[in-house]
Amino acid sequence: MPIFMDRHDVPGISLGDAAQAHLQDISFQKQFDCECLTYWVDEQRGNAFCLIKAPNIDAVKELHNQSHGLIPHAIIEVDSDVVNAFLGRIQDPEPFTYEAGTELSIFNDPAFRTILVMKPSDDLIINSFKYLNSDRSDNEQFYSRCHNLINQFKGRIVEDCDGIIASFASVTNALECSILMIRKFNSDSDYRHNGQGISIGIHAGVPVGKHKCIFGDALQMAKNLCFIASENSIYATSIIKELYKGSFEKELSSSSDIIILSNDNEEFLSSLMDTLAQYFHDETFGRDNWSEKIGVSKSKLYRKIKLLTDKTPNELLKEYRLQSALKSMLHRKTYVSQAAFDAGFQSPSYFTKCFKKRYGLLPNSLVKNVS
Repeated sequence: MPIFMDRHDVPGISLGDAAQAHLQDISFQKQFDCECLTYWVDEQRGNAFCLIKAPNIDAVKELHNQSHGLIPHAIIEVDSDVVNAFLGRIQDPEPFTYEAGTELSIFNDPAFRTILVMKPSDDLIINSFKYLNSDRSDNEQFYSRCHNLINQFKGRIVEDCDGIIASFASVTNALECSILMIRKFNSDSDYRHNGQGISIGIHAGVPVGKHKCIFGDALQMAKNLCFIASENSIYATSIIKELYKGSFEKELSSSSDIIILSNDNEEFLSSLMDTLAQYFHDETFGRDNWSEKIGVSKSKLYRKIKLLTDKTPNELLKEYRLQSALKSMLHRKTYVSQAAFDAGFQSPSYFTKCFKKRYGLLPNSLVKNVS
């Protein structure tokens, strides 16, 4: 049976309110062929999240309407393993406390999480494949050291393919883990093999938003930040700086390897990358229609992209297309010509030229070894 997570926006909600609603849901769940697994409540932000096995979305809505009348503001289908990876549980936590004189299980576990996306240099990604590097010890050590740091700061590994996605309950832990990771790659030769570096993007948010996948909003922004981040630097959103409480507060405003985006630049980056993801396949897409799609002048598009990425619009578009083609050839074993056209290049020969200049090897050699 599918599993759904929903979001209720209830200003002023308390832990007891959420526990009572969960208990009422459980009392009606059989009528709608549902199983209420657990919930999360965030008193500070005024929202609650329910995890429910149900035949469909309508069953979730009808259950809530019948039990307490609080219809969800958003519902998404989720995978239990992914929920557990991000949030650490899919059942009520133990131990929990019972409210005196009731059957209410009370626990304080907001679903708000900080998402860290770390990408290693492209050399490390390419060399991580056995056909290009028979000795994978460097790559295994790289991921092992990153995992150890994340575990040290109480983070959870969500994914570790071509980089790492991690979830933290604490903004402070996430940022300090990132800072330590960057500092070690800048100064410790045991971490920095063969000149390889990393880029990190950090954002925070709730599990159910506009995107159809869990933590989709926060994850997409963190990926966008990681994509534009220069090597051995951290790009973070303003909410990270706002919520951070630790020993590096002064450095957030002065360090050259920690970049905090303003709210305006966050909105621009989201619009920029959403448009890029939608149209980069089209070989006719470029600076002119890019500026038109996001509703800014060509000069403003140039200035903003240069400010955020130190690249021109055409350079940024080419980088996005090359990374897309690289992933296609590595993971989907796509032929060179298909990868080139799928990524928006006008010809395989031009793609080959760009790829060789960027990655130091011919795409045909890569595909041959993959095959």
